[in-house]
Amino acid sequence: MHFLSSVISLTALLALVSQGSAALAALLKPDMGKLAEHAVHTLTETNFKKNNGFSHYFIDSNQVPVLKAFRAVTSDAVRFDFQCFSAQNCKSFPARTLTITAPQPEDFNGGPITKVKARQILICPAFFAAMNDQRKLPSTVLETRVYCENKASKKLVGFEVGGYSMMHAITELDTFSLAAGFAKEHEDADFVVPAFDFHGAIDWRGETSAANARELKTSTAKGRPHNFRNAESLVASAMEMFAMESCEIDNINL
Repeated sequence: MHFLSSVISLTALLALVSQGSAALAALLKPDMGKLAEHAVHTLTETNFKKNNGFSHYFIDSNQVPVLKAFRAVTSDAVRFDFQCFSAQNCKSFPARTLTITAPQPEDFNGGPITKVKARQILICPAFFAAMNDQRKLPSTVLETRVYCENKASKKLVGFEVGGYSMMHAITELDTFSLAAGFAKEHEDADFVVPAFDFHGAIDWRGETSAANARELKTSTAKGRPHNFRNAESLVASAMEMFAMESCEIDNINL
């Protein structure tokens, strides 16, 4: 499906969901792929350490696992399906939750797992109301000009696209971390979630903000995950690297 502008209409998104998960994935996956591919390209350049999109979230020694993560994002080994979750069901999760994915290893003992060994990414109604999820990456000079308007003062959320939220959800899949070659890790209990073992990326402290991800980089908190095992660290980094190059800026504020 082709859209004349870089913004996806709510009607179009809802129509795609009614057509099934394949249609929605077909719309969002290209932008997710572009973000991942651009990140891989950036991280293989000799000056990647100077890129603030990387350094906001990672230390230099994270380059190799972060590269593995972005390459795994578009791997055929990462299987998933979409399911729309009702507003009532989404109420049990933090406010403004867009998508829900369980990071625990697949064991078929409950949770969002299908019989074909493909995780289900649960989509909350807030996804279809969020302006950033109705936005697409620019593909023409005109779209890039619009995308980069007020670039000096625009915050990260102003650059986000639907593929951003999709990538966040996918990095939490068990199959994603297996494709990236990541070992199972343990998350200690806190005031938000109980302790659990995980393969997929997680939301450190139960938060999905880029600010939380930037704080993780320098955190010395007990039981903290590796930077590259935090979903928002990966996705925010990819989004920043793309936006900085596309809009010719060297920093993005939150």
